[in-house]
Amino acid sequence: MVAIAVVMMGTAVKPMISMFGELLKSLMQAAVAVLVAGAALALVFLSLLR
Repeated sequence: MVAIAVVMMGTAVKPMISMFGELLKSLMQAAVAVLVAGAALALVFLSLLR
């Protein structure tokens, strides 16, 4: 019984970990995109101010 419970827990945790990894990847990509857009906007504003 204990072994079955451990195996079930393992099979349930693995997809959760991979889902978490995908979520982290997408969050990192979104953060990078926001940073790039922010830098581009800052450059545009600086060039407009001159």
